[in-house]
Amino acid sequence: MSTLTNEEAKNYCRMEKKYLGNNMFYMPGEVHIPLHSVDRECEFILTVRINRVELTKASFQNRVRKSVVLLRIDLGGRMHRNPNHEDVPCPHIHIYKDGYDARWAYPLPSEFSDPSDAFKTLQEFMDYCNITLKPPIQKGLELY
Repeated sequence: MSTLTNEEAKNYCRMEKKYLGNNMFYMPGEVHIPLHSVDRECEFILTVRINRVELTKASFQNRVRKSVVLLRIDLGGRMHRNPNHEDVPCPHIHIYKDGYDARWAYPLPSEFSDPSDAFKTLQEFMDYCNITLKPPIQKGLELY
């Protein structure tokens, strides 16, 4: 059973999101970054995964209600098979669909100018998700 209707998912995607923390995030690696709506009533999570060995292999996702994936981009991975058995090559974008959650993939929209550059695609993904106050993410070593 789906958690959201298509209209609710679209509304969450269009909602302005902000990073309100002070942390600097270093890539490659994996981080889960909390985001908030402007009125702070909705919480979102931006998950960023950039492979440490193959920097062109990455995944970015925007979630709401902790576990509902609204949007996800996969870069440098394998082909995805949709529920209708259609194959979609990588890179691709997953968009929430009522009854299927984020199991449907589509070719990347034209807003993504160079999917071979994971860091550039991440910036474009944050724009696509309407993250207006972006978390600071830097290329470099992950610090512990």
